[in-house]
Amino acid sequence: MFKNKHYPIVLIPDSIAAAVKARNTAQQQVDRNRFSSSRAAINLPDNIANDRASNLLATASNLSEPATTKKWLSMPVLFSYLACLTALLVAMQFALAALLTAAFCFYCCWRSISLTKTARSPSGKTVQSRDFKKVRSERAQILQSRKSQTVPTERTNTTANTHPIDRSKTTANTHPNKIVNSPMPSEQNIEQSIAAQLKNIEAQAILQLKQIAANAIEPLQIKATAQEGATEAFFLSRIKEFLPGLHAVQGVPFAIPGSKLKYSCDFIAVHPATGIAADIEIDEPYVATSSHYGLPHHCFDCARDGRRNQFFLRGNWIVIRFAEEQIALQPAACCKLIASVFAGATGDLKILEPLNSFPDLLPVKQWNSQTASAMAKRNYRQTYLVKAGINLVNSAVSCGRNKRRKRHRR
Repeated sequence: MFKNKHYPIVLIPDSIAAAVKARNTAQQQVDRNRFSSSRAAINLPDNIANDRASNLLATASNLSEPATTKKWLSMPVLFSYLACLTALLVAMQFALAALLTAAFCFYCCWRSISLTKTARSPSGKTVQSRDFKKVRSERAQILQSRKSQTVPTERTNTTANTHPIDRSKTTANTHPNKIVNSPMPSEQNIEQSIAAQLKNIEAQAILQLKQIAANAIEPLQIKATAQEGATEAFFLSRIKEFLPGLHAVQGVPFAIPGSKLKYSCDFIAVHPATGIAADIEIDEPYVATSSHYGLPHHCFDCARDGRRNQFFLRGNWIVIRFAEEQIALQPAACCKLIASVFAGATGDLKILEPLNSFPDLLPVKQWNSQTASAMAKRNYRQTYLVKAGINLVNSAVSCGRNKRRKRHRR
């Protein structure tokens, strides 16, 4: 049954994947430290910030207009009123009860007005409402004096012991809800420290990748004898055009342990700075030679390509497989994918920068033996190779003619 798999196929060795993961984790930790340092350059620690925020809110609440003081009447006055009212109602003296109630209401109103017209100054003395502007200016001076206060001595000493600070380069926070005038690391110093950490991480990652490349399997120093594919020469010119930062070679053989046969790579691409290399393959759906025309090739239901991939992965080589149709119709997008794989593995983003403007590679569904045979009957390879200016020497029509000629000769 046809499986829903697509080209391109990108396989990364476990050793390279572990090195990339360690580098990305370290870079993410540095980014988190940068965020924390930037936040610390603006805000105080939580305990100091909360204390000063509470003081500021308390001072602001004191500067607001004095509200009516809600205070219950004293208990003797209330009990006296209720006792007299009860006695008058029992004696049926309704007129006196009404007069007593009116007097009590008048007393309540007078007490409420007298409490409203009073306020408390910072010294604790009672002042009239007409002096409130004077009280407000006095409290504003207190707030201004609190702004000029520095961070407590314990925090200053701790900061001085861990990170020496140039007080001439410190900046004060002018946020209305924070009162800060304490020495903090400058933004320039923070960025320099972050840049040094990132450079150190990159150097360690490159060293680790060089060690992985040193343990990779080596190709044979002979020329490959495998037949060249229809699009290999075409794609080699595109690789040299779009990927000048990689060292690319066509037709490189590798010895198979315990066998006289050899694996032949369509291309190998090597990153010069780290030595990380990739095996780049172009998969055709069927063979186009006259002797074996139409024979299914590179089918996913065949285990031969899987064994070959594992050979290179165990040897610390990246494996990238394209469909021939992608190479013929989207050569720039294929080069962009190769650049993105090397940029992600090595951290060298300069390889990918010239190709950012090109579109991403469109996927092509893989084929099985049955689908490849149907493609051969329709001469499917010729439909997209013609668009790239490539003509197959052999086709289904020419192979059929050759077979008829052989039969006629017999």
